Amino acid sequence: KIMKLPGWRSRCDEKPQPLLDALNLKHLVSPIAKKIASSSWCTITTEQQLLGRLQQCKEEGDTCGYLPGLYEYIAPGPNRLDLKKSLEQGLVMVLD
Repeated sequence: KIMKLPGWRSRCDEKPQPLLDALNLKHLVSPIAKKIASSSWCTITTEQQLLGRLQQCKEEGDTCGYLPGLYEYIAPGPNRLDLKKSLEQGLVMVLD
Protein backbone atom coordinates (compact mmCIF):
# COMPACT_ATOMS: atom_id res chain seq x y z
CA LYS A 1 0.00 0.00 0.00
CA ILE A 2 2.86 2.39 0.75
CA MET A 3 4.06 2.21 -2.85
CA LYS A 4 0.77 3.79 -3.96
CA LEU A 5 1.24 6.87 -1.77
CA PRO A 6 2.51 9.98 -3.57
CA GLY A 7 6.21 10.48 -2.94
CA TRP A 8 6.79 7.14 -1.21
CA ARG A 9 8.06 5.15 -4.19
CA SER A 10 11.83 4.97 -4.58
CA ARG A 11 11.74 6.70 -7.98
CA CYS A 12 9.18 9.41 -7.41
CA ASP A 13 9.68 13.15 -7.76
CA GLU A 14 6.68 14.08 -5.62
CA LYS A 15 7.27 15.30 -2.08
CA PRO A 16 6.09 12.64 0.38
CA GLN A 17 3.57 13.51 3.06
CA PRO A 18 4.24 12.43 6.62
CA LEU A 19 3.22 8.78 6.73
CA LEU A 20 0.37 9.19 9.22
CA ASP A 21 -1.11 11.97 7.08
CA ALA A 22 -0.72 10.01 3.85
CA LEU A 23 -2.48 7.00 5.36
CA ASN A 24 -5.10 9.17 7.11
CA LEU A 25 -4.15 7.71 10.49
CA LYS A 26 -3.29 10.84 12.43
CA HIS A 27 -6.56 10.65 14.35
CA LEU A 28 -5.36 7.39 15.93
CA VAL A 29 -2.41 9.01 17.72
CA SER A 30 -3.15 9.19 21.44
CA PRO A 31 -3.19 12.53 23.30
CA ILE A 32 -0.20 11.36 25.38
CA ALA A 33 1.81 10.60 22.24
CA LYS A 34 0.92 14.01 20.78
CA LYS A 35 2.42 15.71 23.85
CA ILE A 36 5.87 14.12 23.38
CA ALA A 37 8.28 16.81 22.22
CA SER A 38 10.31 16.10 19.11
CA SER A 39 13.39 16.93 21.19
CA SER A 40 12.67 13.79 23.24
CA TRP A 41 13.91 11.61 20.36
CA CYS A 42 17.55 10.53 20.28
CA THR A 43 19.30 9.15 17.20
CA ILE A 44 21.12 5.83 17.59
CA THR A 45 24.10 5.65 15.24
CA THR A 46 26.17 2.68 16.43
CA GLU A 47 25.48 -0.97 17.11
CA GLN A 48 26.91 -0.50 20.61
CA GLN A 49 24.39 2.27 21.38
CA LEU A 50 21.58 0.12 20.00
CA LEU A 51 22.53 -2.90 22.06
CA GLY A 52 22.71 -0.73 25.17
CA ARG A 53 19.22 0.66 24.58
CA LEU A 54 17.83 -2.80 23.81
CA GLN A 55 19.32 -4.12 27.04
CA GLN A 56 17.65 -1.21 28.85
CA CYS A 57 14.29 -2.13 27.21
CA LYS A 58 14.73 -5.71 28.34
CA GLU A 59 15.62 -4.80 31.93
CA GLU A 60 13.19 -1.95 32.53
CA GLY A 61 10.35 -3.41 30.49
CA ASP A 62 10.65 -6.85 32.09
CA THR A 63 10.55 -8.49 28.67
CA CYS A 64 12.00 -11.80 27.56
CA GLY A 65 13.74 -10.38 24.50
CA TYR A 66 14.52 -7.42 22.33
CA LEU A 67 11.22 -6.63 20.67
CA PRO A 68 10.70 -2.87 21.12
CA GLY A 69 8.29 -2.48 18.20
CA LEU A 70 7.20 -3.42 14.72
CA TYR A 71 7.18 -7.12 15.66
CA GLU A 72 10.73 -7.66 14.42
CA TYR A 73 13.80 -8.48 16.41
CA ILE A 74 16.04 -5.46 15.96
CA ALA A 75 19.45 -6.79 16.92
CA PRO A 76 22.62 -6.08 14.98
CA GLY A 77 24.59 -8.85 13.37
CA PRO A 78 26.72 -9.70 10.34
CA ASN A 79 23.69 -10.39 8.15
CA ARG A 80 21.82 -7.22 9.14
CA LEU A 81 23.15 -4.87 6.46
CA ASP A 82 19.76 -3.12 6.40
CA LEU A 83 20.09 -2.24 10.06
CA LYS A 84 23.71 -1.12 9.62
CA LYS A 85 22.67 1.18 6.78
CA SER A 86 19.77 2.58 8.81
CA LEU A 87 22.11 3.29 11.74
CA GLU A 88 24.60 5.04 9.46
CA GLN A 89 21.84 7.19 7.95
CA GLY A 90 20.42 8.23 11.33
CA LEU A 91 17.13 6.38 10.83
CA VAL A 92 17.12 4.48 14.16
CA MET A 93 15.66 6.56 16.96
CA VAL A 94 14.62 6.08 20.56
CA LEU A 95 12.68 8.16 23.07
CA ASP A 96 14.90 9.50 25.84
